Amino acid sequence: MPGPGLVFVSTYAVLAGLFLSPVVTVGALLGCVWTRARPHAIAIAASALICGVASAAALMADAPIERAGVNRVIERGRSLVQAIERFTADRGRTPESLSELVPAYIPEVPTTGASAFPEFEFYRESASPQDWRLTVYIGTIVFDWKHLQYRPDGYRNLPASPRAHGWAVIDP
Repeated sequence: MPGPGLVFVSTYAVLAGLFLSPVVTVGALLGCVWTRARPHAIAIAASALICGVASAAALMADAPIERAGVNRVIERGRSLVQAIERFTADRGRTPESLSELVPAYIPEVPTTGASAFPEFEFYRESASPQDWRLTVYIGTIVFDWKHLQYRPDGYRNLPASPRAHGWAVIDP
């Protein structure tokens, strides 16, 4: 199953199919006016209608697939979050980087499990135990900054955004 990043790419293709299908269908039906073009026009109209129905079905299926992909990334990040929290409790500061956790806290830095965005990014704003975040960018087109992010404060101050176990999907 593709990672959530690939699902986001397919959403744009599905939307294009959904909006182009009626245009092609109307154009093909108008082509039915000419007797010689009628068989081809009917075939094109039928194909466009099938494409539109398939696009609508794919669009309805996209949200559960995206949610499942995000949940997999969160699950894979759980051990990483626990390792950072143990490191911070033991040393009174956050790690400089994720590699500082290996091998004492985790055997290796885990991947997200998604081919489109395989690595967790660690940001440390200061040595404060609550001043860090894990980020996975899940946007797939230029200037798409959508990301999944973990913060130890659980995003208490974040306005209405899907949140789970300290993780939030941020779509600026």
